[in-house]
Amino acid sequence: MLPAGPDSIGVATITHNGSRDVAIWSLNEGLEQSDLLVDEIGNYIGQVRWQRGSALIQVSTDGDWSIDLQ
Repeated sequence: MLPAGPDSIGVATITHNGSRDVAIWSLNEGLEQSDLLVDEIGNYIGQVRWQRGSALIQVSTDGDWSIDLQ
């Protein structure tokens, strides 16, 4: 079990259905890219860790995608 709180680590379940690159970044409070969560080509299904204090998530892709943050 992961610790709770705004500075704890969470798990993101990410899916992408497309033929090109998918890049997913967490952004800090200054809207700067802080952590590259996913950098893959084509379809992707996986789980990654992310810092819960991140302000936003930036997604660059050509296809359908989903993110479930826990």
